[in-house]
Amino acid sequence: MEEDEMGTVLTTAWVIWGARCKFLVENTGGVPTETLTYALRISRETMDASPPLSAADSILSPHPVSWSKPAETRVKVNVDAGCLASWGSGLGVICRDANGTVLAAGTHQFQVAWEPRIAEAKAIYYGLKVALELGYQYIDVESDSLLAIQALRSVKGGSSDFNLIIEDILALASSFNNVAWCFVKRSRNKVAHMLAHLQP
Repeated sequence: MEEDEMGTVLTTAWVIWGARCKFLVENTGGVPTETLTYALRISRETMDASPPLSAADSILSPHPVSWSKPAETRVKVNVDAGCLASWGSGLGVICRDANGTVLAAGTHQFQVAWEPRIAEAKAIYYGLKVALELGYQYIDVESDSLLAIQALRSVKGGSSDFNLIIEDILALASSFNNVAWCFVKRSRNKVAHMLAHLQP
């Protein structure tokens, strides 16, 4: 499957996930055709995003097929977001070193059901905050949100809540010596996924 096709599939899946969360929490549901139209529009916006990078000497790593250890001087920060049904939303982060040793792990729950792209962006921001508080300066951030990772590459701004969070992430990234953004399949992001779905 080509990368653009993968992006469309993943975006559609996340939009459907968001509609499901809204139904579970607010007991409201949209028209399926409207949900699909929205997913395709977001996918096109993602594909239109230009490749140049921005803050903190950021780079985009290739899509790994399995979890791999970071370089000797770096810390890998895996993040994810989850829908907690009536509880709201959850964020998860785990930091590991070049030996695969867990340095830190965290989870945070919020009593609000964010749409998927908002939740995933907040998870990345949360991961950066944890890494910064622990003093790590060279980090590889892995997320299974292709939309968020590609948005971090784009020089295009915007006034949506999602774009404002992306700007906050890039501003926080400037506090590090180097940040690498990496998309990873959900099957390779299991620990962060589990942490994000822990219920209070």
